[in-house]
Amino acid sequence: MLSIAGEKTNEEAVRWVVDEFMRKTDETVVDYSVFASVDTEPGHYVFLMETDGMVPREKLGEYRDLMILKGTSPNQLKPVRVIDTPMKEKFFFGLVEDYGGEAPTQ
Repeated sequence: MLSIAGEKTNEEAVRWVVDEFMRKTDETVVDYSVFASVDTEPGHYVFLMETDGMVPREKLGEYRDLMILKGTSPNQLKPVRVIDTPMKEKFFFGLVEDYGGEAPTQ
């Protein structure tokens, strides 16, 4: 569940945005994460979408490895849907910059 101004955006609404993006662009979204940006008015959601073949699998494994090194059990790791910590923000926005995108200004 996401919330910028108390609206409580649920997973179903986020998935609808991703599905609409795929329908309108003919891109295949492999995975996605969402960041609630509140540093500008009005607050807004930033979607990071991985399209087919965009990021090498070994690069994506780095986050999993990092979490295991920090003590997270491999069985407890799930896809990151919400970017809600400074560590997640640094890692995922770093990927955006590494692969030709522009990370949002904070």
